[in-house]
Amino acid sequence: MRGSLIADLVLGFALQLFQTRKDTKAAGYIKQLIAIKQSGGKVDAHLQTVADYLQGGKKPNFGDLTARIDSEVDELLERTDPE
Repeated sequence: MRGSLIADLVLGFALQLFQTRKDTKAAGYIKQLIAIKQSGGKVDAHLQTVADYLQGGKKPNFGDLTARIDSEVDELLERTDPE
């Protein structure tokens, strides 16, 4: 958790720095890094949900899991290159 918070702070400061300097290319790169980090957190949460189903002995809600995966794929496909 601490590492994630430190990464958020560094990325936030870097984004502000490059936006202040009006360096749109660098700011776009930082925004992509932030999106990648957020996606990683979503994957972790998804895998924890799957693990909970497997360890808990309850029947998984495959409709919910499939919808969550589809929404993440849709979000990824909608991203554009900041350049």
